[in-house]
Amino acid sequence: ESAKLLNSYDEEGIGPAHHRKLFCQVASCNSEINDNFVAENLLESLSELCFVSTKLARQVWKFVFPTIWKVIPAKQQPVVGKHLRQFMLLSHPSHRTDDMVAFVESMISLSPPIEVKPYHLRYLAQTYPLQPLAAVTLEDMIAKEQVASKRDLFDLDQPPGQSATVVLAQIYDFLGEATWKTSVWETRCQFADTTKALQFMEQAKYDDAQTLLEKLIYSEKQKHTLSVREHSEYDLWRESWITCCKELNSWESLYSHAAHQKDTVLAAECCWKLPNTWNIMKDAVATLE
Repeated sequence: ESAKLLNSYDEEGIGPAHHRKLFCQVASCNSEINDNFVAENLLESLSELCFVSTKLARQVWKFVFPTIWKVIPAKQQPVVGKHLRQFMLLSHPSHRTDDMVAFVESMISLSPPIEVKPYHLRYLAQTYPLQPLAAVTLEDMIAKEQVASKRDLFDLDQPPGQSATVVLAQIYDFLGEATWKTSVWETRCQFADTTKALQFMEQAKYDDAQTLLEKLIYSEKQKHTLSVREHSEYDLWRESWITCCKELNSWESLYSHAAHQKDTVLAAECCWKLPNTWNIMKDAVATLE
């Protein structure tokens, strides 16, 4: 622009000498900056400013970094994304909650996205106030799972019980939203009695729910043919049955189950509720320590 203006001054013959000198200096300075400028200088300065101002750091992660991410070559994005995901999942006392929320929100909104598993979102939702973001992200994952299920790829590359639907139900349970949890399982469950048992629990009919869950668990134990999808449903039955036992104060039955499953935490909880179990309680606490 300086060169164009300088040429126009020459053509019209009205450019004062000091203006010509000034434009020459600007053009020379711009040329020198373009020759020596590298992105690393800008990023280093920006990172130093982020340490000075927390508010600026949040704005950088939310608005500036997504643009920088698009500039990174496609071949290098998976490598950079791997390190960003590791930092995102690393809980440290020095991490401020607000800063980590801004960082995670930025990572989730990147395009192309960083690979984040459903169980990663569960950890983040339980560690930071990110339940709404985790729920929305999991709902998007569920939509993709439903498309994959039509191609017989349901729960592809997901450990048993760690699919988006299961994790979303667990987040709702963590928030105490029993109705939302039931609605999620209504779209996923393979057994109609699963939804019925959850509905009994919502209505505080724990006797009916416990009886129904025991029938489901016993029938599936006889088959020994649980698929990946049914395995997570079986875990739901077990967790719901434990909840029913606690609500009905069936601590003896629950302790027998904990002893059979070698669940030390559950056994220790039962010992607090049962008489003459102090020695067992000491052994359980020693094991936990």
